[in-house]
Amino acid sequence: MATQLEDLKDHATEQLYVSLHNAVSGSAAQPDSEEALRAGKAYFLASLDTVRGLLCGQPVIEALRDKEQPESEVAVAVLDFLSGTFGVLPAFSLSWLVARYSLNRICSGDSLE
Repeated sequence: MATQLEDLKDHATEQLYVSLHNAVSGSAAQPDSEEALRAGKAYFLASLDTVRGLLCGQPVIEALRDKEQPESEVAVAVLDFLSGTFGVLPAFSLSWLVARYSLNRICSGDSLE
């Protein structure tokens, strides 16, 4: 599982949205697909309340919020919290998106649009 998560490390945010769309829909859209990009971003934004509910307030997550952590450590830490609700494949992309936006922004309720 760590290898699959690591495979997404160097993806641009837009590619993570496409990967999220593909994981949720079972699609195989190309990384430059505008439709998949929009759909993946819409799914991420629609899932934020659930993501916040799963992560924010958890002692492990709160400890990470207090320190500057590399994105890879944040992605690994949140993966288990997200995979039970979203499924493993969507959780890979969601974990990196959470890490990119930062736990502080996610948990503070800031708009990410």
